[in-house]
Amino acid sequence: MLTSGYSAEFGHGSGGVVNVVSKGGTSQWHGLLSAFHRNSVFDSSDVSGTSVPFLLRWDPSANVGGPILHDRVFFFGSVERIHESRQLNFVFPPNTPDFLQAREKTFDQHNQTFETRSFFKLDEQLGRHHLTEQMNLINGHITNFLPLSEAVNLPSTRSDSDSRFLMWGFHDTAILGKLSDPWLLRAYVQYRGEPFAERAAHPEASPATTLFNMFSSSTTGGLFGDLGQVKFGAGFTPLLLQPNYTSAGAHLDKIVQRHEIKLGWDFQHAHVDGVESANLLNQLFATTSDFQQFGSVNSGVYVLTSVAGPTPQDDMIRLRNNYDGLFLQDDWKIAKTLTLNLGLRWDYDSRFPNPTNFSPRLGLAWSPTPKTVLRASWGVFYDNFRIGLARDIPGFGGANLFSHETVSFPRLLYGDPSILPLLFGLCASSVLTDAQIAASGATCPLPGLPFFGVDHLNGVGPTGIPLNSVVSQSNVQVLSGLTAQQFADAASAAVNQQPGFFFWGGFGNLTMNFPVPKDFLVPVTVDRGFKTPYTRSFHFGIQREIGDKTVVQADYYHRDIRDMLGVRTTNLAFEARMPGHTGELQPGTGSTPTESYGPWYQGRYDGFSIGLRKAMSKHFTTEVFYTWANAIDDALHSSFVSEVQTGLGAGVLASQGPTDSFVGVPTLVTDSVTGKTNANGSFIASNGNPVPQAGRFYNGPNLDRGPSDLALNHTYLLDGTLQLPAKFEISGIFRAQSGFHFSDVPAVLTDADGGGFCNGVDFQVGRNHFRAAPYVNVDARFSRQFTIGERIRLQAIFEFFNLLNRANPAAVEQYQNVSSTPLGKPLQSLPGREGQVALRIEF
Repeated sequence: MLTSGYSAEFGHGSGGVVNVVSKGGTSQWHGLLSAFHRNSVFDSSDVSGTSVPFLLRWDPSANVGGPILHDRVFFFGSVERIHESRQLNFVFPPNTPDFLQAREKTFDQHNQTFETRSFFKLDEQLGRHHLTEQMNLINGHITNFLPLSEAVNLPSTRSDSDSRFLMWGFHDTAILGKLSDPWLLRAYVQYRGEPFAERAAHPEASPATTLFNMFSSSTTGGLFGDLGQVKFGAGFTPLLLQPNYTSAGAHLDKIVQRHEIKLGWDFQHAHVDGVESANLLNQLFATTSDFQQFGSVNSGVYVLTSVAGPTPQDDMIRLRNNYDGLFLQDDWKIAKTLTLNLGLRWDYDSRFPNPTNFSPRLGLAWSPTPKTVLRASWGVFYDNFRIGLARDIPGFGGANLFSHETVSFPRLLYGDPSILPLLFGLCASSVLTDAQIAASGATCPLPGLPFFGVDHLNGVGPTGIPLNSVVSQSNVQVLSGLTAQQFADAASAAVNQQPGFFFWGGFGNLTMNFPVPKDFLVPVTVDRGFKTPYTRSFHFGIQREIGDKTVVQADYYHRDIRDMLGVRTTNLAFEARMPGHTGELQPGTGSTPTESYGPWYQGRYDGFSIGLRKAMSKHFTTEVFYTWANAIDDALHSSFVSEVQTGLGAGVLASQGPTDSFVGVPTLVTDSVTGKTNANGSFIASNGNPVPQAGRFYNGPNLDRGPSDLALNHTYLLDGTLQLPAKFEISGIFRAQSGFHFSDVPAVLTDADGGGFCNGVDFQVGRNHFRAAPYVNVDARFSRQFTIGERIRLQAIFEFFNLLNRANPAAVEQYQNVSSTPLGKPLQSLPGREGQVALRIEF
């Protein structure tokens, strides 16, 4: 794997390049039979008070290789079959009601994996040509899967998937010209097909994916539940993707005195068809007692978001892209101890039309002494077009999705424990009636709004509706004496709104439109200033031999990451962050927010590693490394989340954007409540939003600048192998690293840019300010080899993963206002100790 400083012959990626050399046949027939087995009888639970999770895994494989035609044609083939049945290391989130746990246990079925792998390869030596044909096929079927990082997802949200990876290729290495001064030609043709399908494992669980904000009572006064959140149901239709890639290329290599010249061309055609999921998300705000009594629809106020194409044709995915890459490279051996690598690459994707993506590369290797080597490299590396970036963006050929959001009141104003309607200008008490408000003189917590009693809508119509009753379009006439339309219009008038404010929607309940629905608008447009993401990378390293087969090395890595892609509201006015101006757009940009996909974010990585490697001598080998890394960026969500439709739905794309979408020069504004102005400096407005100084350029995404989502500040690695008498061997890997970074969700949310959405990030504390507990893991292997005759070797293996049975966190509590669960407390843990036995026979 090449992760930094790779030369110009490698491209089409800004991170790393994996260069795989596959096994081939030899002049003698050889083979290998193996079987690996895991069983929960070897395992331990790392979650206190729980039994050992069930695990049964079989992994048999076989391979064989040898000559078909002596010294001319060679064959190699392998097959492997994996079947695993695993009880996920899942525990219910704190405060999950017992009745909901009982319901969900019926869906807590074993995660099963079925996978078949096969690989076949032919090598022919025909004169000056070395030909290779190979085929790789992997078929997979997974049931009841859910990442443990999805801490609040209950078993009914799990999914099933089917996948196939088929790759076949032809490669020719030919010697051209005179044998004394040849050209080396490497040419290849390759095809990859990677169809994938995903569907809900338990579609019967719920018509929608329900995100349940659990409240202990109706008077908590918060937006999110004080008992936390859980998510159940899988309200998405099946997803189908059919990616196909055809690649070809030719590379030439020639040595001219001290220069090794390389030049070449690479091509790839991407052809991806598919059908996107339709998604239905129900965000429910209710007390646990009401949920038990009324169920998932009628227990409280809910926000229903549907995301789908308006027609079946709009759900279609048709991605097409042609990639071309050219490179020229010179490995110049200036002296016996000094080599310079010079290169230039050009990358072009037809759907990322940036014809000036030139990537210079420079590398240096110098050996000042026979035991010392210094290496340095610098280069520019461009990213490439891929499904995850384009699947739901019509401008790239993705699905043409639209969203619709509504707020519903199944028991009228009863059953609402949150401040959600207050955010939209509807101020109603959760416990006081109209009479009690009048008698006590109570007023709305938000000055200037009328204050309605919890029974305010029950008196609409000639017949009073019984208090705390479920009211729907089908029963409202019986309960109130008004037709459904008459009642909706009368209810609108009762809260001082025009007819049409309330209507019948959601699951048939009294409903209002989400007040700023267009901020969740999809489809997403491609910004006119779209650029290909790229990285400027620098590396310096030194390696020194200090003894017999022992080497120490130190490396420094720097990466400057530019034009990371994401979604941002590009026409949101600066004034939108001020009280009373939510959703205001820049003049002359129309009446609709523009959700643009473009190069909005930047990042930086600096890393230093130091380590020691000791090759096998005196029956012992080891390596030990320490890495310090500092990775920061301003990308709250750096790329289009390709799983969004099978999760919360693309309708939440506003939450995938930055905390502050505004980029430009702030205008002079005054807070209408406090009178503060930004003429001479920044301040926090009375609604909690940041207001930067007027007249100075402001980049809103910088408000999210902090540790990268996958950043690990410290990593320690120790591994080794010890050969014992009687052909016993012990090996192991110890790894310790800093905990993952996470952001807290404050008790009081702010809409920093006034776009109408609170994304939950505490911008005053900072994104990813907190860290989970460290990760510590030890894996160990114990083996013994037996020799049977001259050609057969047998190896017996016993392995442990997570030998120390440490409960390493997979997800932690991020909400500040959850009772009984402090911030950062682990909610889910990675698997505990697991054992594996194996037998390998080589012949």
